[in-house]
Amino acid sequence: MIYHFIAVFDFLIWMSVALSALYVVFFAFASRLYKSKPTNSSAFHDKGKQEIDFLILIPAYAEDAVICQTVQNMLQLQYPRNQFHVTVISDHQQLSTNQWLSEHVDTLLIPRFQNSSKAKALQYAIQRNTYKAQYVLVLDADNIVEPTFLGQLCDICTNMSEKSVVQCHRQAKNHQTPVALLDAISEEINNAVFRSGHNSVGLPAALIGSGMCFPYQWFSEAVHLLETAGEDKELELLLLKQNYHILFAEHIAVYDEKVSNSEVFHKQRSRWITAQVQCLLSGIKELPQSIIYKNIGLIDKTLQQLLIPRSLLLLICLVGCVVSSFCCITCSIKWWIVLILLMFSLWIVIPSQYKTRQLFHAVLSFPVLCYGMILGMLKIDRHNKDFTHTSHGVK
Repeated sequence: MIYHFIAVFDFLIWMSVALSALYVVFFAFASRLYKSKPTNSSAFHDKGKQEIDFLILIPAYAEDAVICQTVQNMLQLQYPRNQFHVTVISDHQQLSTNQWLSEHVDTLLIPRFQNSSKAKALQYAIQRNTYKAQYVLVLDADNIVEPTFLGQLCDICTNMSEKSVVQCHRQAKNHQTPVALLDAISEEINNAVFRSGHNSVGLPAALIGSGMCFPYQWFSEAVHLLETAGEDKELELLLLKQNYHILFAEHIAVYDEKVSNSEVFHKQRSRWITAQVQCLLSGIKELPQSIIYKNIGLIDKTLQQLLIPRSLLLLICLVGCVVSSFCCITCSIKWWIVLILLMFSLWIVIPSQYKTRQLFHAVLSFPVLCYGMILGMLKIDRHNKDFTHTSHGVK
């Protein structure tokens, strides 16, 4: 009787793990079939036919360590200067930083929020914007791009359908510490599974919070509907409800600073998981209507929020393999199959530059990060809408 109960319990846990793993495996392999077409931005310069005006919004909450470098990078873009407008929303930054910004950006906004959030910063900027743009580009205060960035983005926006938005390829600009390296690899796996893998089978990619480009008219209306600290997930749901396609521009890089220590990593992941739970609850409400109207993108997004976080998925698979091997060799086979498939699929989507000796040293930090993530999950408050700042320049 006890053996039968344990076998059923083992199978139920394995099924939930297997479903999450197979989702990752499928889209990881699908991502190998996807290649976005590189653009020839120089053609725009040669013909002088730059037609798209961009409003670049950069929310900066206590980002004194990185914001000036980002603004300098924006000013070096090889794009007609009268066709992009840089707006920085400076929240809780030093007076000296604001003085420098006022001399270098097109618009500097200094709000006085009682409770700060990125969503509030974006709403504040749109309310006060006077620049007539066709597209809005949202960047983080630590983002760096190539000089041809806007030219490439212009090429995509010119050729895509009206009901489309662009998510650029966010990549790590630092991976010197084990935590930063694992964070960088995790982001590339997400790019493969939730972006290029989805686009390869015709599904919308996932937004990621920065490097996002929206039609101005749509964004100016949607931004005022944001309520939580997971503004990218809220925007994604709004887009999917309206049957917008999210295009992953794999060849357009946005370099992002990765967290360098475990404490900041845990806080960041806790915030992300909270946003995921809030997104799931919102998506479930829309699920019946999504099924009726065959909104595959929204159905997929709702299912996506039910997935076990990938780090915990690996950990559970490892524990399942070890425990079942000791208890019942026959029962352990199914666990080993899932683990091998999962690890192989993750390995093939990790960029080659990360497959170094440093990666194997970084893996030693994995159990500690998983432990912190579990603690973060236990503290989740699905009603919490407070903004949690991710510190940059912290070693």
